[in-house]
Amino acid sequence: GIGSLIYTGIEIGDNFEARFMNSSQDCENTDGVVRSSLQLGFIFFQMYFIFLNQKMNIYKRRFLSRLGLMHMIATNLCVWLKVVILETKHEIEITHLREGEDINESHTDQLTTS
Repeated sequence: GIGSLIYTGIEIGDNFEARFMNSSQDCENTDGVVRSSLQLGFIFFQMYFIFLNQKMNIYKRRFLSRLGLMHMIATNLCVWLKVVILETKHEIEITHLREGEDINESHTDQLTTS
């Protein structure tokens, strides 16, 4: 809950930073800010609903209560999995960029010493 709110806030800040650093008016950055803002609202209202209804009797309407609970768990797992995949992709891209720089530097060093 709280971790997701913090991560989404950082993601919004990252989208704003990318937009201002590149000085571009890409729709992709605008879409990212809107999507992250909606995700922030979703997480906030989900936490608000859980804490507001903490004493709800789930045995009164078993099917509906279980359906809602399973839907909430599945949604949170999908959001978590998306974040793990995006962060892994980002780390792989950074690793490939670093390896590319190392290869270019060693190739340049070999050319200058020859």
